[in-house]
Amino acid sequence: MGLLRHEHKWFVASKSECSCTFRHFVTPESGFGEPQDWCPEDEDNVRATAELYRVIGGLIGAGEQVDCLDAWYDAKSDEIKEVVVTLGTVSEKEFLLFENHHFTFEQ
Repeated sequence: MGLLRHEHKWFVASKSECSCTFRHFVTPESGFGEPQDWCPEDEDNVRATAELYRVIGGLIGAGEQVDCLDAWYDAKSDEIKEVVVTLGTVSEKEFLLFENHHFTFEQ
């Protein structure tokens, strides 16, 4: 797919050995948001996503550039949409991933 922009690349997974057990929405229309009582989320997923946020934040804070692709292995490049995440605006509790999106992170 070739959408990741930086030299160093890692496959990031949670307890399921894939990204399925991070917090997800299929589309970003609802935006970022904290878990809600009316839509229960697995506490492990919430904790794993918060840890991912902290790692990304640490890298950004150290002056590194970070992007992330959240997509199925067979997704086509033209199906991938761009999202810029400003960590100063999106909190750890609000952060989640959107399926078939390429995230770029900034302070």
